Amino acid sequence: MAVFYKGNGSEFCRDNDLSQGSMANVVAGRRSNPSFETVKKILSNEENRISADWLILGIGEMQRGSVVSEDVNELRKKLLAKMEELDNIRTELFELKMELLGDVHNKPDEDNIRKDAV
Repeated sequence: MAVFYKGNGSEFCRDNDLSQGSMANVVAGRRSNPSFETVKKILSNEENRISADWLILGIGEMQRGSVVSEDVNELRKKLLAKMEELDNIRTELFELKMELLGDVHNKPDEDNIRKDAV
């Protein structure tokens, strides 16, 4: 709760449609487990990005996407590098094509060479 609302429990409860009393009992340890409805409301709020594994089982990262975000950023970097590499290959291919076409247009016609030789 403190991570998302700077410790403001009443704001957290309001945004997640939870009663402050039941949340206070869970946070203070007077009630060991929140109800299914409480868990469902917290997980349904996309702004929270709370991991179900963390909330229910106590394992993994608290926020969904925290590890994935790093992976996505790394993949994004790799993708951009590959796109740049592909762009360089396209440029090189275009230059080779233009060079080849230039050679074809500047190459003497073989039929004319044969006629000149005769």
